[in-house]
Amino acid sequence: MIEAIRNIGEYALEKEEKSINNPLEILVDNPANKNTKNILFILFDEENREFKYHGIETEEYSKEKLKKYLYKKGAPRGTDITPTSMVTDKIEKTFDIKILNWFKNYNSDKNNKNEMLRNIYFYIKENKEKILQDLKEKSAMENNIISFKINGKYLGKFDIFRNILVDKASENFYKKYGKVSKSENKLCSICKKKSSEVYGVVSTFNFYTVDKKGFVSGGFKQKDAWKNYPVCLNCALTLEEGKKYLGDNLSFSFYGFKYLLIPKFIKIVKKNIQKDIFKKIEIQKDPRFRKKEIKHLTSDENEVLDLMSEQGNYLNNNFLFYSAPKGFNGAVFNILLYIEDILPSRLKQLFKAKEVVDQEEIFQNCEIDIYQDRKKIGKGPLEFNFGILRTFFPRISNNMTFNKYFLDITNKIFTNKPVEYNFLLNFIVKKIRDDFIKNYPTKIDTMKAFMLLNYLKELKILKLKKEEKMETEDLSAQEREGEEIKEKVEL
Repeated sequence: MIEAIRNIGEYALEKEEKSINNPLEILVDNPANKNTKNILFILFDEENREFKYHGIETEEYSKEKLKKYLYKKGAPRGTDITPTSMVTDKIEKTFDIKILNWFKNYNSDKNNKNEMLRNIYFYIKENKEKILQDLKEKSAMENNIISFKINGKYLGKFDIFRNILVDKASENFYKKYGKVSKSENKLCSICKKKSSEVYGVVSTFNFYTVDKKGFVSGGFKQKDAWKNYPVCLNCALTLEEGKKYLGDNLSFSFYGFKYLLIPKFIKIVKKNIQKDIFKKIEIQKDPRFRKKEIKHLTSDENEVLDLMSEQGNYLNNNFLFYSAPKGFNGAVFNILLYIEDILPSRLKQLFKAKEVVDQEEIFQNCEIDIYQDRKKIGKGPLEFNFGILRTFFPRISNNMTFNKYFLDITNKIFTNKPVEYNFLLNFIVKKIRDDFIKNYPTKIDTMKAFMLLNYLKELKILKLKKEEKMETEDLSAQEREGEEIKEKVEL
């Protein structure tokens, strides 16, 4: 998987015209969320090393100015890497924790001898009430980012802030739990090249951790974590860019979960073919450029599985199902299921089975409500998607969750493994019985049950009890036949 993410990162770097030699371009984060429209700038003028406050300026947010905003997410309960921060709570709390404390920390650092940062801290501290009052007046849901302009210049125009971001962000690759883990002139485990420095805590999705000493081989010393997984700076930055691309372009919704689709190309595939695939994905996700009606296996309108099913078997599709309660780049990233090496031909089989089942007259005549963005937009025939499976394995039912079963059967469908008929039937009967007890109509769920069973049967992965019995009988017959032959030989 890491190799695939690195490959995606290389494509993203070239596409965005970013250079590995300019880490700032890669390390900056996007502070915006779906509500963001404007940024609140605290305006300072500086003359002869003295600062004057000139109010709050509201400026329209632009993704093209990320290097100027100079945002990099920091610790959840601490400051960010720079004094550009998102307002995620009351603005007073954000100001104290993210802004004032940022300058306070640098002022208390004995190694910091930057007079400008020190003077800004004292000035903010003295004028805190006035600044806060002005921020509150312009605070709104869409004005949810705070930054600074000094003499009309963004933070990104000052070397001191640029250097802080690069240095502190790079520390995340080798410094954790108060320990520094890096070494010189060693082989990188990803590019297989000797590097002047390799780092020991490059954790792209937090699935690699050395928070316990026992996780470190060869002496249980966290400072030696680089021996487990040495990564050079270039590869660490490329992985960072690959992760961003995945989050922006290949992250999809899946009935209460999210998943990343991670294409992995075989080594002989040329770069121009890989680029074409990524470009097709980007185009298909934009409804303005879609050339045909897209078939879906999920309810996510941006799904690209139909596109991936049309490719040759020169790539594998890997699915990483995850939960990220604090956001994609948050401190908590739980991997729930990883399905790897799914060929396009297998995806084509899934769509072919869907097409066969959808065309059956009984389902064509079963009309259901159609929703888009949680709004009813009309009626249409019942069609198969993984929501049919989710019906019988809901997120919560009677204070119980069935997520594990749902993901397990999803895995079996993708990987062509048998699904137990009796196991399914128990949950189907339970759902329809619950509908009946609550006086809900049972027709639609009954039809969904038939559709699910038909779909699995079409894929030839529905394991019936009768088949088990037949297999047992065949085995017994073979054993008896073997015993008879043995007796004859002995005679």
